[in-house]
Formats: sequence, C-alpha cells, structure tokens
Amino acid sequence: MNDQEFTKPSPKISDHTKPSSEWTIPLPSNKNKENKCELVATLRKNIGEKIQKEVK
Repeated sequence: MNDQEFTKPSPKISDHTKPSSEWTIPLPSNKNKENKCELVATLRKNIGEKIQKEVK
C-alpha cells in the first residue's frame, strides 16, 4: 500500500475527516488522524474484498 492513495481521500473515507487540505499537508498534529484514516481505509478495503469473495 503506497502513501499516494491517501493524499486525495475518496468520498468514502473522507466523511469522518476534516477538509482535504489537511491531507495534502501532513502536519505533525495530523499524524494520528492520518493513521486512523489509513487504518479505516485498509479495513474497508479488506472488508470490501471479503464481501466480493462471498458474493461470488
């Protein structure tokens, strides 16, 4: 997983974050938020893959 995926959040994962300007400039104070969003994005991706497998 590369960090570029998280420079522009997709609508799905940005709904629990502040405006996207925070994503483009990673400030130290935003580090925890970014990690949390990255974790959520990873979890949602894994869940999505799992659901796709079950549907097939």
